[in-house]
Amino acid sequence: MSFLSFIIPNLPGASSLFNSILGGLVSINTLVLGNLEALASTFSALLGAELRTLKAAIFGIIPEGLISIPVLNLQAEIADLIQLPPGLAYAAKLAEIEGNFGSAILAGARGYTLDSIVKAATGTLLPDAPRSLASVIPNMQQGIDGVIDFVADAIGSPISAVLEEVASVFPINTTINLLKGIFGDGYARNAIETTQALIGAHITEAEGRHNARSERLTAAVAAAQTVKRAVRAA
Repeated sequence: MSFLSFIIPNLPGASSLFNSILGGLVSINTLVLGNLEALASTFSALLGAELRTLKAAIFGIIPEGLISIPVLNLQAEIADLIQLPPGLAYAAKLAEIEGNFGSAILAGARGYTLDSIVKAATGTLLPDAPRSLASVIPNMQQGIDGVIDFVADAIGSPISAVLEEVASVFPINTTINLLKGIFGDGYARNAIETTQALIGAHITEAEGRHNARSERLTAAVAAAQTVKRAVRAA
């Protein structure tokens, strides 16, 4: 395997950081191929060292401090709060949540208050609670930029908004392109309806013929029985 080398002057795309990652992958590949029959304990120690080196190389391209910045989610914070017993720790956590989300909850104008949210969430701890925490409190998230958004309230997902499902609509396009074999949905629908009508007509016609034949056979049997009785009587 070959990769760009940062020691080549002015080479477009060259990077010492990317080189260290690619070099780590090459080293791991070589290690695996060279230890296919090695003892698992020995191989595990060697592989662990290589993986730690690769992890350090990957984290080296992430801006400093970015990984340590938490993303706060109201549902997760409330879930932590209601697990705490009443006391100083509970009060401190509640004050922290109010400092992070209090103004956004009121500004959301959805009828929520922090007290009502905590009360609703606490109710989900009951053994016979019919609903989950995510279904009774709003899903709010504070990003690394400090902006707070209501997201995915209906499904309780902190990473994606709810998408409204649009009802299916059957187009009335009757385009016909025999060369390309393209037919509009409207044309297909009309063809299906026409075929259904023809099949229905054939079924009705066949049913009529069957009934007529059945009546003729019934009459013939009745006539034969009459003749038979007359012969016996004579």
